[in-house]
Amino acid sequence: MKKILFWTVLVLLPGKMQAEDFATLLQQIEQHNPTLRAVRDGVEAEKLENHTGLTLADPEVEFSHFWGRPAGVGVRNDVSVSQTLDYATLSGMKRRMARSRDELAEVGYEERRLQVLLEASQLMVEVVYLNRCITEHRQQQQEMQHALKLSEKAYAEGRITRLELNTPRLALAEVHASLCEEEMLREQALLRLRYLNGEQEVTLQDTAYSVPKSLGRGFLAVSRQREEAEQRVAEQEVRMARSAAVPQLTAGYASEMTQEEKFHGFTLGMNVPLWSNRRNVKRAKAQLAAARSEQQDALLRLKYEYEAKKARAERLRTYAATLAGQLTSLSSKEILHAAFQRGDVSALDYYVEIKSDYELRQKFFEAERDWQLAEVELAFSS
Repeated sequence: MKKILFWTVLVLLPGKMQAEDFATLLQQIEQHNPTLRAVRDGVEAEKLENHTGLTLADPEVEFSHFWGRPAGVGVRNDVSVSQTLDYATLSGMKRRMARSRDELAEVGYEERRLQVLLEASQLMVEVVYLNRCITEHRQQQQEMQHALKLSEKAYAEGRITRLELNTPRLALAEVHASLCEEEMLREQALLRLRYLNGEQEVTLQDTAYSVPKSLGRGFLAVSRQREEAEQRVAEQEVRMARSAAVPQLTAGYASEMTQEEKFHGFTLGMNVPLWSNRRNVKRAKAQLAAARSEQQDALLRLKYEYEAKKARAERLRTYAATLAGQLTSLSSKEILHAAFQRGDVSALDYYVEIKSDYELRQKFFEAERDWQLAEVELAFSS
C-alpha cells in the first residue's frame, strides 16, 4: 500500500524530474560562493602558519675583539658558531603536529561547505514549492475569472443576487493576494540563491523536486573526522609536552686567536628544563581526555539526531502520500465545474466546495515541501 501511495505522489508531480539541474546548480554554488572562497583562503593561510617554525633554531655566530694591557700583550679575536638542537624538530614531531592541524583546517572548510550547500538545497526546495503554488494559483485564477464571467452573466439576467456575484470576486481577490505573496517570496529566495552562487544568475523553473538523496559525506561523517583530528592534535600535544622535558643540545665551533697563539675546537652545551616544563604534560593529558569525551558525546548526539531526522522524514513521506491519495479520491473539481456551468449549483455553493478542494491541494503542497526539506536534512546529516 505504501508503494502505491508513493507512486501516486510521483504521478501528481507536474513537470519532469531534473536531478542533474539541482546537482549542477549545487556544483556552481560550491565553485562561485564567496564565503567558501574566503574560507578556502583562510585555510591556506592557516596551513602556512602551521608549517612556520618547523625548522631548527637559527645558528648563532659571535665575533669578539679584545685589546690587551699592557700594550705589548696584543689583541685577541674570538669566533664562535653554535646551533641549538631540539628533539621535537629532529624527530619530526613538529611536522606531524602541523599535518594534524592542516587536517583540522580542512575539516573546518568541509563543514562550512556543507552548511552553504544545505542552505542552497533548502532554498531550491522552497523555490520549487513556490513554483508549484504559483502554477496552481494561476490555474485557480483562470477558473475564478471564468466563474466570475458566468456569475456576471447570471446577475445581468437576474438569476443571482449581488451577494452571490461578490463570491467569485472575493475568491479572485484571495487568489491574487496569494499569487503576489508567493511571487515575492520566490524572488527573495532566488536573490539569496544568486548571492550563494557568487552573483551568478540563477533560473529555477522546476515544479518537480529532485534534491540529492545522498552526498556521500554529510555532517555526521565530517564531524567524526573533526573529532578524530582534534584527538590526534591532543595526542601530539602530549608528545610535544613530553619532548620538552628532553634536554636541548647546543653544538658549535669556537676559535681563540692571539698574536702568538691560536686555539680552536668544538663546543657542546646542554639546556636542562628543570622548571620551565612543569605541569605541561599534565595539562596536555587533560586536554586529550577532554577531546576523547567530546568525541564520544558529539558522535552519540549526531547519531540520535540522524535517527530522529530519518523517522521524521518517513512520517512526512507517509503523510504526503496520504494526502496525494485523498486528492485523487476526494477531489470533485471537475464535477463542480460542470455543475456550475450548467447552473445546477450557485456561485456560493461552488465557492465553498471548490475552496475545500483548493485547501486540500495546498496542504498536499506544504506536506510535500516539508517532506523534501526533511529529506534534504537527512541527506546532509549522513
